[in-house]
Amino acid sequence: MVAPNQPLELGQNLEDFTIVKVLGAGGFGITYQGIDRTLQRNVAIKEYFPQQFAERRNDHTIVARQGEENSDTFQWGLDRFLTEARTLAKIDHPNVVKVFGYFEANSSAYLIMAFEEGVDLEDWLRERSAPLSEAELTSLVLPMLDGLEAIHAEGLIHRDIKPRNIVIRGNGTPVLIDFGAARRVGQEQTSLTALISPGFSPPEQYSSDPSAQGPWTDVYAMAGVVYRMISGNGPLEALNRVSGTQLPPANEVSRMDLSPGILAAVEHGLALAAGERPQSVAAFRALLLAKKAETTSAASHQDSDETYIRPPVRESAGAPQPKRPWGTLLVLAAIAAIAATGYVYRVDLAQLVAKPKVAVESPPVITETNIAPQTTPPATIASADKPVTPEVSPAEEQPPVSNPTPDPPIQPAEPVEEDPPTEVATSTEQSKIEEMRIQIEQQRLVNEAAERLEQARLALIAEQEAIARRQEQARLALIAEQEAIAK
Repeated sequence: MVAPNQPLELGQNLEDFTIVKVLGAGGFGITYQGIDRTLQRNVAIKEYFPQQFAERRNDHTIVARQGEENSDTFQWGLDRFLTEARTLAKIDHPNVVKVFGYFEANSSAYLIMAFEEGVDLEDWLRERSAPLSEAELTSLVLPMLDGLEAIHAEGLIHRDIKPRNIVIRGNGTPVLIDFGAARRVGQEQTSLTALISPGFSPPEQYSSDPSAQGPWTDVYAMAGVVYRMISGNGPLEALNRVSGTQLPPANEVSRMDLSPGILAAVEHGLALAAGERPQSVAAFRALLLAKKAETTSAASHQDSDETYIRPPVRESAGAPQPKRPWGTLLVLAAIAAIAATGYVYRVDLAQLVAKPKVAVESPPVITETNIAPQTTPPATIASADKPVTPEVSPAEEQPPVSNPTPDPPIQPAEPVEEDPPTEVATSTEQSKIEEMRIQIEQQRLVNEAAERLEQARLALIAEQEAIARRQEQARLALIAEQEAIAK
């Protein structure tokens, strides 16, 4: 009999599979190594078990914790787990772990995947005595990008790309694993899905706004992986960066000589504002393979490169503003001081910023064919070897004038003082920011009240313990006195 809330016992049978080892556990469930008794092969088995909302009974079944909200959230997550399992089973790529199938048991669901033998990228990097060469770096990163592109082509985002979720096989090829956090683009979320991998999760992943996350979310994580590979350390957590801590640039922390394009790709990929990042794997790959460093910003790429797809903008109050993400950054900065530290975070921003839910019936798969054609022609950029000569229409050409009469000197005009440029926020933005401030202040008061209650509870416990000690001392003294009288 298995203990409540513990992994399944080793040797236990599930359908045609036998549990032989616990590989890991996270916010969404537990991953086991198993044996397919029919085909006699090792497999990885992912069990849906969100312990924050569910618990395991002695008969192995998994049920929602008491409370209607927990029940609804558990069932919502279970339905999404099964839906995404069906989609993942369609992906067949050498650099993405193969999903063989799924089944329902123990009032939960199980995902059956190929068991990838090797070492995760984090341990693989630590075991190396020398930095990677550029050729070694690209030989790992480019296949991972190919695999990620295949995931995005199915309308999914991984949402948990990090060195621990990349396995280096014995032949040196990488493979993306662990789709516990994978979600369909634009899919409505609940607090169940707000799981964070510090350093590799971008700011929008702390939000429950379904339109805020997309392929650009995985691009940030992949840029973080490359940053770890070239610097020896993972990037700073997004919340710390939002609150003002600067991330050392890639060109300063790189332990190897790299092409400027790789360094530029990492810098653009790790941009805090979603709209300033490459918006697709193709765009990130193009930057990575560039031979010369681009001096233009990611925004200029979006004007000239069709592979840059802006995040979808909703008309609701919760829609992201790629060019001016001040609302999101304000909230993130406010909660940076109270964010809990640890391997996995659960930040439910819906409690701080009440956003209207956007119903998403069937989110479209983002492809390059969905991109609206550019209506503004790109500006001509002068290079060092090709100066730009302005074109002059025939009407503007003037014939040469012989013996021109010199014009009288022009008196310089008096300088006119200009007001400094100011950024005027719209009334909608101002009201939104003010509403966020009020809600954050309310949350702060709630936290302070909870802290005072906790202090009062601890004080009461201490007082009760002191009374109990005094009573025990009095009892012992009474016993001693009675014994003395008896003698």
